[in-house]
Amino acid sequence: MHINKYGQSIKIFSALVVISIVLSACGSAGTPISTIAPGPTSTPSEIPVLTFTPTKTTPPSTNTSLPTFTNIPPTSTPPVKMDRNIIYASPLQAGVFERKLDVYMPHEAGAWPVLVFMHGGIGTKDNMIDISQELAEQGLVVFTINWPPSGLSAAYQENGRKIRETYEVLSCAVSFASSTAAEYGGDPSQVIVVGFSWGADYGSWFALSGENLESEWDQFSVSRGGPPPQIDCEKKGFSGAADAFIGIGGTYTYAKNLREKDEEIWNLFSPMAQIGKNPNLSVRFLHGEKDDFGPVQPARFNDLLVEAGYDSKLILFDGGHEVPIDHIVELISELFGD
Repeated sequence: MHINKYGQSIKIFSALVVISIVLSACGSAGTPISTIAPGPTSTPSEIPVLTFTPTKTTPPSTNTSLPTFTNIPPTSTPPVKMDRNIIYASPLQAGVFERKLDVYMPHEAGAWPVLVFMHGGIGTKDNMIDISQELAEQGLVVFTINWPPSGLSAAYQENGRKIRETYEVLSCAVSFASSTAAEYGGDPSQVIVVGFSWGADYGSWFALSGENLESEWDQFSVSRGGPPPQIDCEKKGFSGAADAFIGIGGTYTYAKNLREKDEEIWNLFSPMAQIGKNPNLSVRFLHGEKDDFGPVQPARFNDLLVEAGYDSKLILFDGGHEVPIDHIVELISELFGD
């Protein structure tokens, strides 16, 4: 049991008082004294109190100086320049949202090839930050966009209003990239649409359609009573057509059951229906050999394009459902030169 020194001292003091009383009651020979001495004349408040003040000894310090810390900001330059959350498309109708993009560019000046990069069906442009930076480090100006994927069910709703919105959003993105490429060090004559997963499916549809689909939507809207234009582009009067398309991990078959139910919308929505509308488009399909979405459908789509006279190739790489940076850079170098 631990007893502090205050308690121990009080016990010693009490013992001394008892011994003193006993000795007072006995003579020098140890015989009792017959008379009792009078009690103290002081009041209780005047009784002296024995107090103890503990002291603490601190060992001398061998180092009298305190450490100092200096916050030195990093001096290294970020690998690429970024300009984020730029509005490139604004709504014209209720239920439509504005769309934003990010731009990634090398520090060095130059006429770099331009990419319009489309995320997959369940992602956003923020999921593609690292990939976009890596592509820009390789000498590309990358416009990574937020765009509105819509399932096949959208084709049956309001005469495909969401589909028209998606087409117009993508057209605005390419127009924005073409019009601002030089400001970011890019070459507006080399605009490549790159789509991953569902972005590959819809990107192929958009890139193959060229600039004719907007007028087709207008004609369709007149005959079917809508939908009207959904989106207003921030940059107008610039080409909305891509010079090349690279699809990664797509299947390109999302509209295969639409033709029997509504051939008019199929003509506006299926990538197969766009073949021949933008004949100068160069097409490259990248597909991982370990991708759960096997290469059978991309291979069939590629064969159709080759038969139609397109410069189209299918490249398989050792990987899964992913974005192969090095392969993209190699393909762009092949398409547009070093």
